[in-house]
Amino acid sequence: MPKGETMETSVLITGASSGLGADFARRYAMEGKNLILTARRLDRLEELKTEIEAKYGVNVEVISADLSSAAGRNFVIDRCLGRVGILVNNAGFGIGSTFESTPYPRVQELIDVNITAVSSFCHAFIPEMKARGEGSILNIASMAGFTAGPYMAAYYASKAFVLSLSEALHEELLPFNVHVVAVCPGPTLTEFFDHTGPKRALGQNLFLMGSDEVVRQAILDAKRNQAIAISGFRNKFLHFLTIVLGRRVARKSVAKIQGSRQ
Repeated sequence: MPKGETMETSVLITGASSGLGADFARRYAMEGKNLILTARRLDRLEELKTEIEAKYGVNVEVISADLSSAAGRNFVIDRCLGRVGILVNNAGFGIGSTFESTPYPRVQELIDVNITAVSSFCHAFIPEMKARGEGSILNIASMAGFTAGPYMAAYYASKAFVLSLSEALHEELLPFNVHVVAVCPGPTLTEFFDHTGPKRALGQNLFLMGSDEVVRQAILDAKRNQAIAISGFRNKFLHFLTIVLGRRVARKSVAKIQGSRQ
């Protein structure tokens, strides 16, 4: 029996209709794990379900839900309680503009998806993982979580929350054989930039990693019980520079790059 999953559990992946979420689904299906996939776009989920079931022979359940609403979050939790052996909190989006120029309902939506959904799903499914004595939680943070992000302030702040929460839970749950990892990708070839703004996301025009490479490394690091997963030499080097140069230099560098795109 694969570590992190028992006979009756599945892998729950949020934001599974495209990008990292879809590639997490494919990668876990390759390992023979049954899946519960949730996102807003039911048509995309159904397409992915058909693809994965035909190719890998695993069971795939899809749930259409809007995780920016309490009703949507609670609907998914109620459907999945008692069945989650691995949780991938992938749903999230960014906003590329000055903070005050973004309508606040849009900022609140980001907080609800990037922060509230992550924390509520962790809170809901940790008890059953502890009771089984095994489980894994992969929270998708970002390299953005290591510094402040002028002109994408809410997004960077949300990823700092996910990073900090994940590191704390990693330590809390170690004695219970529940592995929590903060997955910190850099610029990745997904639909993220389609929703952020055409010119504002740091790194959009830099080297983009393939999402499958990020997913493969994240799952490997989760199995190794790493607290933080950073894929690629370039991203690891940038993280090192952030530590060496300090938050002030990192913050001003981000401001200069993203400010020029306004």
